[in-house]
Amino acid sequence: MEKPSKRPRLEHALPSEGLAVMLTDVEPENNGIMLLWGITQDRKTVLVCVPDYQPYFFVPCPFKTDQGQQNNSEPSSQDLQQLRRAFNGRLPPDSQLESIEVLQLAPIMYYRPAAAAGTPYIKLTLKTGTSVKKAATAVDKIISGGALTPLGFSWRQRGWEPHELDVKLLTRFLCDASLSGGSWVWLCPTPSDQVTHMPAAQSATTATAISTHRPSSGGGGNASQPIFQFVPAASPNRRSGCDVEVVASWHCLHSLTPDAIQLAEQNWTPQVLRQLRPPPPSLESAAAAAAEGDILPLKLLVLDVLLAPADGSSRSCNPANDPVVSIACQVLHTGSSSS
Repeated sequence: MEKPSKRPRLEHALPSEGLAVMLTDVEPENNGIMLLWGITQDRKTVLVCVPDYQPYFFVPCPFKTDQGQQNNSEPSSQDLQQLRRAFNGRLPPDSQLESIEVLQLAPIMYYRPAAAAGTPYIKLTLKTGTSVKKAATAVDKIISGGALTPLGFSWRQRGWEPHELDVKLLTRFLCDASLSGGSWVWLCPTPSDQVTHMPAAQSATTATAISTHRPSSGGGGNASQPIFQFVPAASPNRRSGCDVEVVASWHCLHSLTPDAIQLAEQNWTPQVLRQLRPPPPSLESAAAAAAEGDILPLKLLVLDVLLAPADGSSRSCNPANDPVVSIACQVLHTGSSSS
């Protein structure tokens, strides 16, 4: 019997102006690389590999005391650099900090009259693939053990409990990038102007990514060109059989789908539409589809495996002991797109 041949990989060039994709799935790998699966308006399948998203957590900002420990002040940029070096000198090699920056944050629950504008926290950014919980636990032990007190850092007034260390990497990424299943995204080399959580340094490069410099989280200045690389069909670095495969920085992901608040604003438009002048026609049509909540036509394979109790009793089945009595497959065509 002749074996079925694999579908040949056809070369689909990446449009120079960018690519509009409707996401069907987002999957994090153990090394921190995010895999975004989707389809384009002309029904091409797409895989986007995002190798540079860096996790982070928060700790109340310490005061910096003088040598006599009489006066407290907010830490300066030089103090934050000293604090990062002090942490990294005590943290395990797999929990090193990439950057520390101060943010004024207000909890979403309960009004605090004494701190209506929020409280300063330090945002501790890690390397791609680092375990936030492991790093946060190590930081907590360093602070509570008083190892940084001789350097003039004091958490006594504000506490030092790490915050948001239990947030899943996928949840964090989807929130920061404003993405979800079924949402529309525009991919282009131009980084987003709406990035609020900017990593301080470039993460480790991967076999499928080209090296690039990341802008500092604390400063202005222009960033050099971020990662945005088309992977040819014949490349050994190909990870999928998709029509188009791209390695892109997460800063090159421009969300087109409005959230609930933006949807209520009559004049709201995606940031990238205002950022690119004139906007490409494919971007405009994708933004219109996103605003309407369009779902491109999808072909779904539904697989259902049925078991029955081996002893004929009325109980829940155990896959390890009970037999399979039916395997059903069904192909469904769905979608609401008019684009």
